[in-house]
Amino acid sequence: MLDAKRRHTRVLPMKQEPESKPNTWFSGPEAAALFLKLYEQLKSESDRGSVIVAAALVDESLEQLIKARLAPSNGRDDELFDTPYAPLSSLSAKIDFAYRAGVIRAQLKSTLHLLRRLRNDFAHSSGTLDFSSHKVQSRIREIFKLNSAILDSVFESVQDKLQSIENENIRATFAKATDKHSSIEKLLELLDWRSLFDMFTAMSCAVLIRLPTQVDPIPALETLD
Repeated sequence: MLDAKRRHTRVLPMKQEPESKPNTWFSGPEAAALFLKLYEQLKSESDRGSVIVAAALVDESLEQLIKARLAPSNGRDDELFDTPYAPLSSLSAKIDFAYRAGVIRAQLKSTLHLLRRLRNDFAHSSGTLDFSSHKVQSRIREIFKLNSAILDSVFESVQDKLQSIENENIRATFAKATDKHSSIEKLLELLDWRSLFDMFTAMSCAVLIRLPTQVDPIPALETLD
């Protein structure tokens, strides 16, 4: 039976909105440098390597994000991640747990599961699979549709920069892009599938890497006694 003090311990509620802290956490030179570093890392890989490295970055970032939320492990190895039958050893489990712990939104959860499936497509393919494949493009289009608002902002940013360029070929390409109905199609007129994927996933990974600083940890019960 729990002692009286333990029975009446007040359990602190989890915050569902880690983004509610000052919104300057993902702006400025440090955030930009992190994005560029990740983008260059992905860009240097093959098509298969880009997807697998992106998934590995998500896996590592989610582990750190979950650890930032939970009370610390009191063992040498973290029993949730590092032991032979650790329940959060897989990327799928990390994605679902991060959502249930209130540190990522449903939209990001769905996005990361789509990236995980794309990783599996590449990892389990016995033949050559690249970004020209209809199967790969369909997966990526699903990701982009879930994040159309982000792509709208990206296109607006590109639009602002290209308006000051006097090169006629670039202006003609941009004019053709603006005729498209969605930001996805507009950006694909300016960039190829691989470049847009690398840019989007670098942005997503950069956000995940910086998110732990915005999360309120759950204290161990011993600290509440």
